[in-house]
Amino acid sequence: MDIEIIGDSIIDRWDVYADFPSMIIGKHGKGGAGMDFLESFAGKMKGKTVIVLIGTNDNRIWDENYVTAYVEYVGNLSASSVIVVSVLPRAANGDRETINEDIASLNEGLKAWSTQKGWTFVDAYPLFLEDDGHMNMNLYTDGLHLSNLGYDILGDLIKIELK
Repeated sequence: MDIEIIGDSIIDRWDVYADFPSMIIGKHGKGGAGMDFLESFAGKMKGKTVIVLIGTNDNRIWDENYVTAYVEYVGNLSASSVIVVSVLPRAANGDRETINEDIASLNEGLKAWSTQKGWTFVDAYPLFLEDDGHMNMNLYTDGLHLSNLGYDILGDLIKIELK
């Protein structure tokens, strides 16, 4: 199976080749990346399974048009199979107070569209929260990037969908 994974610094910092030996063919992660980075792969993923985890860096432009554009860009990849991973909770310096509520709402839209398009949606968001709804900081190094344990959880979720 030809699998490509596209995303931001969360993907860039992840040793996907260790977590997915013999599965991941291409890793395309870039710190600070948003939908413009995703758009750069239009038409380049024909016949491949693509995992997409991107969106947290676009948090200042999340509006009613964002999910529609996101879905368009993912569709433009021309992949044979798509796995959309939810945007993860975050607590970076300078984040607005409602950032995680906004992420939860964004993920609802991504899930609905993914279902409509026949894509797989992996809702990792709730697994990165404590029982009280606050972020589980043991899964992060800095409130944005994942710790080894965070990557283990994310990898295990994705592996379920790749079987």
